[in-house]
Amino acid sequence: MANSAKPSNKRKRVVLTITQKLDIIRRLERGENKQDLMRKFNIGSSTIYDIKLQKDKLMKFASSAETSKASDERRTLQQPQHEKLDKILYDWFLLKREVGIPISGPMLMEKARDFSEKLNIAKECKFSDGWLSCFKKRHGIRKTDISGEKKSADSEIADEFSAFFEEFIKKNNINLDQIYNADETGVYFRCLPTSTLTGPNEISAHGFKKNKERLTVLTCANATGSHKIKLLVIGKSKNPRALTGIKHLPVAYKNQKNCWMDRDIFIYWF
Repeated sequence: MANSAKPSNKRKRVVLTITQKLDIIRRLERGENKQDLMRKFNIGSSTIYDIKLQKDKLMKFASSAETSKASDERRTLQQPQHEKLDKILYDWFLLKREVGIPISGPMLMEKARDFSEKLNIAKECKFSDGWLSCFKKRHGIRKTDISGEKKSADSEIADEFSAFFEEFIKKNNINLDQIYNADETGVYFRCLPTSTLTGPNEISAHGFKKNKERLTVLTCANATGSHKIKLLVIGKSKNPRALTGIKHLPVAYKNQKNCWMDRDIFIYWF
């Protein structure tokens, strides 16, 4: 007879935030029952003991933190390997955000590399996605959208056409290598990012007036991706200064006063 498996009573490991640990300390000081706190936070008595031992360090961190947001996100008191670099980078981030400059993750990483070289510690640092995640959590930094509303696609009509086109392909026995899709997009090469990393005190992010100078790019490839046609780029200038002296481009370039695709350009491309 097979032994019936008994359900495991093993408690799942819980890692509390600094805010939660501070809350436990305050509750203990008010005289709340330790067993009640263990049940509420799903932790063991050893965790309560460790939190009590860390009381001074936790209180010191809370008093030195610029906002409570950092304590809400952070779970350990472990300091960054290079505290000076961490502080300089965060100060730079706050300064840029104060004047409304959008900051992205890659920008933070690049600036960290720049500062590390100036501090002569570049060889000791690895600015990976993991490093960036830790830096953001440490300082309560989050991503915020700057852009306004986006137009919603008519999904019902798109679904109808998709069903019709799929039936058309089957009926006419068309090979996927023969099916091409072309689409154009605008490249606002002077436009600032539409999202930014924001500090814990920022409720929203205000951007600048958008620069509407653009290029139009036409992309085209077949359904299998085995044939990708050279990009078509449409700009305002017939002879852009940036292209002076360049005889061979990896794209096809045409000019139009509004950077729009018109009949003549499309026929040239086709």
